[in-house]
Amino acid sequence: LLKDYSEQLDEKGLKYLNQLKERTLRMHALIEGILQYSRLGMAQMNKEMLDSHHVVAQVVETLNPPEGIRVYIPEQLPTIYYDKLFLHQVFQNLIGNALQHMGTPEGTITVACEKKRKYWEFSVEDTGVGIEERHFGRIFRIFQSLQKREESDSSGVGLSLVKKIVERNGGEIRVQSVVGTGTT
Repeated sequence: LLKDYSEQLDEKGLKYLNQLKERTLRMHALIEGILQYSRLGMAQMNKEMLDSHHVVAQVVETLNPPEGIRVYIPEQLPTIYYDKLFLHQVFQNLIGNALQHMGTPEGTITVACEKKRKYWEFSVEDTGVGIEERHFGRIFRIFQSLQKREESDSSGVGLSLVKKIVERNGGEIRVQSVVGTGTT
């Protein structure tokens, strides 16, 4: 309709049609997110040795950050035993979430890793607007978004998917944030 009849519609008609399009796209994203989330419990893990640095680099290239936002990897990330598709999903959602909620046109996202006793601890840190501590419990729940629906195209599924993937692999996820400084 927008393509074929936009010239015949007045300003009000175009506004309504654009709202319909936006809501349809949001609903599609929500349904896709629900399907991804439900399939995750049934999906077979195909673990292999992976260069996590290469996976993160691929994700950053795919996300194509805006010009003012820099994604920084300070050192070589480790080779780990993980499912490639799921590792890609984890970093795509974490880095994508940082990009989407930076709140400023310029900033830095740092992807790092530290060796702990028997595991690797990855972090995705941004220099964005931050999250109030009272919201920490909500951000990993499905369908939760800290922004109003009208202000965001988020389905509220991304971080819950990350949590489910990480926990299914015996890991844990947490958030640290300071309002006005950023989030890790």
